[in-house]
Amino acid sequence: DMVVEVSPWVHEFPPDHVLLPGETVRVHGGAGEDDRLVRHLDARNPILPDDGGRVVLRTYDAVVVDCYTWGGLSCPPSS
Repeated sequence: DMVVEVSPWVHEFPPDHVLLPGETVRVHGGAGEDDRLVRHLDARNPILPDDGGRVVLRTYDAVVVDCYTWGGLSCPPSS
């Protein structure tokens, strides 16, 4: 089970959500209709500030799978 975290927004993928080899899920900050390969955080304001931010892909139990940062922030430690 996976979670995308762009603080303070969190998107939990359903437990049965599976990607096939070569597939990509796009996570948009704004509103829209979700489907298997497109998800939305429904944020009203821009969520990726130019001066620094972090996007974390983790499991439900906080094991970090991947992390991307900019502007001097760091990734959380893996559990």
